[in-house]
Amino acid sequence: MDREYRIVEIFETMQGEGYNTGMPSVFIRFWPM
Repeated sequence: MDREYRIVEIFETMQGEGYNTGMPSVFIRFWPM
């Protein structure tokens, strides 16, 4: 089953929890089409 998603937001931030706390991260928010 193929699905398509629209990218609604891309932002850079710092990882806030877990093993990688404090590491730079890029988050991509998707919305199903």
